[in-house]
Amino acid sequence: MSSIRAPQTLFAVALVLLSFLDSALAQTGDVWQAEPFHKPLPALRALDGQSSDESIAAVNGFCGEAQRIITSSEVSVSNLIYHQWDAFVGSSATPYSVVEGATPLTYDPPVAPDLPLSSMQHILYGEHGRTHRVYPRILSCKMKNAAYLQATDPTLWVIDEPCQAINAASLETLLTGLPRWQQRLVRRQVVLDEDALFASGAQWTEGFPDSPYPVLYRAFLGGPLHIKASALYISPHPDDVPAPPPYDNFIAFCNATGGHQGFLGSACEPRKWGVRYCHLPSLEYLRLALNRQVQVPVCGTASADPRVCQ
Repeated sequence: MSSIRAPQTLFAVALVLLSFLDSALAQTGDVWQAEPFHKPLPALRALDGQSSDESIAAVNGFCGEAQRIITSSEVSVSNLIYHQWDAFVGSSATPYSVVEGATPLTYDPPVAPDLPLSSMQHILYGEHGRTHRVYPRILSCKMKNAAYLQATDPTLWVIDEPCQAINAASLETLLTGLPRWQQRLVRRQVVLDEDALFASGAQWTEGFPDSPYPVLYRAFLGGPLHIKASALYISPHPDDVPAPPPYDNFIAFCNATGGHQGFLGSACEPRKWGVRYCHLPSLEYLRLALNRQVQVPVCGTASADPRVCQ
């Protein structure tokens, strides 16, 4: 056994040294100026042995699975896919209703409490720079949060989780099947950032679809890959949402305007409450970025994105 383990140990040490050398060279900017396309680390190269295309079923069911992750549950959920961005923006996760235990409304907004639990999904595609192959890049999900599900059915055992939890699950899925030492090497090349949390749907959708939020980026040339979700969270009855002066809270504002809030769009409608929205990298985008086969923003370079590079 010792004669077998010794070569494996030496091989693993060699890979770590190669990883360190690769990262050091990349940080100089001299050898790997085209950083997103330089040779991947040995352990990351093993990911090329996996399928380069996610199954259609996995992509199409992504936000449904995400709904279960962000509520820490096994709830039954339907997933609706929108192919047009504007139609997705106008969509709402279901069901929606006015929950009890908060400031009463003085107007009668549309409600749909009997609709099945459904998440909404949009897929933004990218193109591989070398092969020009089109792949799913960013997945946008509209889901109901655990607080809403708990308010409408107290028998449910649910816990609110951030969009970051979905990214963590995606990484685990991607690494499944790799030896543990390779998984450890890959993990050292990844940073799971906390969510970028926005206060309104307009902020969450800003830049899309032409200039989407950079859900993957590197803090410096040759640095680890950062995974950062863009998120929106609205409580089931948004007494705690800031409101324009002189109103104390958002419900007071909605009541004063009778639900007709002009520039705020449909924000006073329950279909926009009790939700968690997430912009997330697809498994394929994550795999390609780990292998440095697609470009991601790199802080301190011409590709830096001010939304993540400050």
